[in-house]
Amino acid sequence: MTPMELRRKGLAALRKKLGYVGMVRFLNQTDAGSGDYTKERHQ
Repeated sequence: MTPMELRRKGLAALRKKLGYVGMVRFLNQTDAGSGDYTKERHQ
């Protein structure tokens, strides 16, 4: 499965379970986070 196919199927699954509004709300919840992963991963 190509990355585009995976994305298409994933979005379709979200839309099916959550509806369009729920899917958009879910996708908007992504957070960049905080801290420095590169330094913290070694700890």
